[in-house]
Amino acid sequence: MASGSALVRRYRRRLLVVIGLVALMSAVGVGFGMQIAGAAAKRSLQQSAQEVLLVQEQVLNGLMEKFRLLPNLVRRNAKILGVFVDPSEKNIAAAQLAIRHDSAMTGALDIVLLDLDGSLLVSGTGVVTDSFEPTSRLLGAVRQGRLGRKAIQIPPDERAYAFASGLRDEGGNLVGVIAVLVDLANLEQIWSLSTLPVLVADRDGTVLASNRAEWRMMPLNEIRSQERGVIEYVLDGQFQPFVEMSRAVPVLEWELYVLADAAPIVRARIAAAASAVMAGLALAIFLAYMMRRRLELVQKNRSDKANSLRLERIVRDRTRALTLTNQALAEEVEHHKKTGISLRKTQDELIQTGKLAALGQMSTSLSHEFNQPLAATKSYADNALILLERNRQAEAEENIRLISKMADRMAVISRHLRNFGRKPRTRLSSILVEAVINDAIEVLSVRLREQGVDVIIKHETPEVLAIAGHVRLQQVVVNLISNALDATKSDSAEPVQVLTGSMDKKVLIRVRDFGPGIAPEHLAHIFDPFFTTKEPGRGLGLGLSISYNIVKDFGGRLTGENHPEGGALFTIELERA
Repeated sequence: MASGSALVRRYRRRLLVVIGLVALMSAVGVGFGMQIAGAAAKRSLQQSAQEVLLVQEQVLNGLMEKFRLLPNLVRRNAKILGVFVDPSEKNIAAAQLAIRHDSAMTGALDIVLLDLDGSLLVSGTGVVTDSFEPTSRLLGAVRQGRLGRKAIQIPPDERAYAFASGLRDEGGNLVGVIAVLVDLANLEQIWSLSTLPVLVADRDGTVLASNRAEWRMMPLNEIRSQERGVIEYVLDGQFQPFVEMSRAVPVLEWELYVLADAAPIVRARIAAAASAVMAGLALAIFLAYMMRRRLELVQKNRSDKANSLRLERIVRDRTRALTLTNQALAEEVEHHKKTGISLRKTQDELIQTGKLAALGQMSTSLSHEFNQPLAATKSYADNALILLERNRQAEAEENIRLISKMADRMAVISRHLRNFGRKPRTRLSSILVEAVINDAIEVLSVRLREQGVDVIIKHETPEVLAIAGHVRLQQVVVNLISNALDATKSDSAEPVQVLTGSMDKKVLIRVRDFGPGIAPEHLAHIFDPFFTTKEPGRGLGLGLSISYNIVKDFGGRLTGENHPEGGALFTIELERA
């Protein structure tokens, strides 16, 4: 046996191993928890950004679509083409008046007329004062017969996006260019309502518009960084992580971006890590506490055993001393020893007698439990013979089926008899009380006809369900009705009453007769085994005792009393399903 110090050292070693395992589990939990929590937070942010992205895409398309179509609409005005046919001051003034009107009506920043080399001829609002670069992509697209598109920086701080279309004479020759300029500040004013950063970049990677002023007209690769899957944008002079959602705008050849701050992801990961660490710490404390309790229990058992051995040694030494010094005491000890042997022999005989009594009780119980099904089986068989003699084939087959049912019932009873004296292992279920009462009346139908007594059944709560076993509850009801029939005289005008109902969470079954009732001195013994007031040969005194134990197994209660208006009243109280 290990010493006390060895036990403590072993406890400490095991505690260190447990703490190490818990720490390892916590580390794994931290990793998985941070990963799962971060992914969930990222999905939530992506969903929010996606919703904003869809809304802003509709806003962008709706705003830019009308300006994209505007050059083709404005150039239909004859005054516009007149400038290129005859660039007189009169024609220029007329054209300027027309496009100024169109600018005011459409909300365009400016509408301008250009020569093919980019020279400025007419400016509707006067915002544009300089000519366009002849080699610009805007004019190149027009020369190729396409719609030109280009972001334009207008001194000192105006930003616009130009849509350009060619002007042709009656012979179809390209003679000039009309360009509509859209103020990007209008778009940014709408985006300013969004709490999330929004930006749009052209195909060259230039940020054309954004609700963050520091990003406007900046190359996207200078304000955006992506390393190891983390997207960062320069905000307030430093890179900050964001969740990015983007969508292409093919008509404008733009890319629309909506960003969501990634800080909630970091917070979610930290919270998950803290939860895993706290759970690991709590587990370590609990295991350490349980191991400490185990050590204390082992130490206490060792101490108790040592004290017991010490006391035994003291008793043995003193007994030896007394035996050596007093012969008379030795004779008395021998006498006590013989008395003890006799006592043990008597106890063995009493145990054997108890076993024989239990065996006799089981035998009588078996006889009592099978008596009623056998009687019903005989009744069904006699009826079947009579029905066959009368060529009533269907009714005879029904009686044979009932005989089979009684045989099955006796098989179930034989399985349950061993549980009458102890808590049964049969699983309880939800049963219909009305069905149990009907089955019990059916078993006693022959006796009821022979005795000429009616049974009045009243269900105060229709189709009430109780927690019990169908067959064993049927046995209880059969026993109670049989006792009521024993107390009722043949051909009596008074019936036996069976009432069912419910009260709170209980189901009540009451069986009442109108006989002489129960003598006051017998009320305390009616549920005792082998107690009976019937004549010899009429009963064994086990029916109420067995019924009481069955109801008790159901978690219920069986009581008996005298009814105030005469007769006996037995009440079964069960749990309601």
